[in-house]
Amino acid sequence: MPRLSALWRQGHDLDGTCRGAVSALSRQRLGADEVNASLRRAVLERDGCCVLLKLDPSHFCRTVWGEYHDPRDLDKLTIEHVHVTGSMMGKRAPDTLGTMVAMCGYANVAVPSRAVRDAIRDYLRGVAA
Repeated sequence: MPRLSALWRQGHDLDGTCRGAVSALSRQRLGADEVNASLRRAVLERDGCCVLLKLDPSHFCRTVWGEYHDPRDLDKLTIEHVHVTGSMMGKRAPDTLGTMVAMCGYANVAVPSRAVRDAIRDYLRGVAA
């Protein structure tokens, strides 16, 4: 019997049923959503910390795995895209300084609430002025 990792790569679950192998198109899309490195750095430097800490001083930053970290550790922060004009379900905002904020990975993966997004929109309007 092949090793488990070999089965996974071939597109089979542990019981041997096929779950569909990753297509070449899927592999290309894995890195397609990355933000340009210089634009990412500009957002992180503008915000200086997780934007949620600015909105709520009692906020604790965590990685996507739930490990606590310093909210000013820019290397551990992620980029969140927010439509300035309002909700656009399923559509990512463009990669611009006016639509992106620095956010801890845990909050980003948990999907910010409408109230948080509204507060972020107010924050973005304030830094743009």
